[in-house]
Amino acid sequence: MKFARTVPLAFVLAFAVVSSAQTVFVSGRNTDVVFRFDYATGASQGPISGSGLANPTGNVLDTPGRLYVGNNDTNSVLRFAADGTFIDTFASGIVRPRDLVFGPGGDLFVAEGGGVGIRRFDGATGADKGLFASGGGLTNPVGLAFGPDGNLYVSGPLQSAIYRYNGTTGAFIDVFWQGFPLANPSFMKFGPDQNLYVSSTTSNEVLRFNVLTDQSLGVFASGNGMNLPTGLMFTEAGNLLVGSQAPHSAVMEFDQNGVFVRDLTTALNGDIPEGITLAPIPEPGSMLVLGLGAALLLRRRLRNR
Repeated sequence: MKFARTVPLAFVLAFAVVSSAQTVFVSGRNTDVVFRFDYATGASQGPISGSGLANPTGNVLDTPGRLYVGNNDTNSVLRFAADGTFIDTFASGIVRPRDLVFGPGGDLFVAEGGGVGIRRFDGATGADKGLFASGGGLTNPVGLAFGPDGNLYVSGPLQSAIYRYNGTTGAFIDVFWQGFPLANPSFMKFGPDQNLYVSSTTSNEVLRFNVLTDQSLGVFASGNGMNLPTGLMFTEAGNLLVGSQAPHSAVMEFDQNGVFVRDLTTALNGDIPEGITLAPIPEPGSMLVLGLGAALLLRRRLRNR
């Protein structure tokens, strides 16, 4: 007991800080769950399920850390706390939601996978602001990404094309790219280098484009079992996470040169990993406060023994 009462505060504080984990959220369409994994170890943190979650698609976090999930079977966007607690149905009336992203002004943009464009919702209330972007031949959009030029880029798998719209007005600008090397493009992300990364689903590749010069930069990542790639997400270090479908159902990680690093996880039960979101690393200040609080509480309990 004397040893327990004299555990150094610094030791307890260090334990509290390093036990913090960064979460990867992965929408699994076939099993109606959002998987949660520890980014560092790939260990499961327990899935999010229930509350009407059915055929989940794209997902995104807001600044407070709440998770928004496109729910294909109910034509809505559901909102959850980071620990998986259901909050509410944030937005509805969406025809088969696919990818979703918060825009520069804070509104939520959702690709209508069963429609012809992108819908916009008030980022605070979920109020429907109507169809934001359409035209140019786009149907059944999937991927969304706001570019360094302020424009909105949208993938159309059926047209094997990427469409470009004014990021402020939604007006159609042009077809940024169509045809080779694109093959049924789905999810997209802009990388730290400001290039556009696209899952070219049926060619089993992640392609890279420079939207400022309208150039294809070729294949960024492929192989190592990658099959029908879907969701994409960049880490703080600039590595790329890629969702791969069965038979290699996994979240794969590639470095900044497109070199395969690891399978972050294969524990997806053969599911389709559509949306991938990585929670930000906690700020050092917030980690210190949480760790200090936990340390003081533990020390107090030990003293009271």
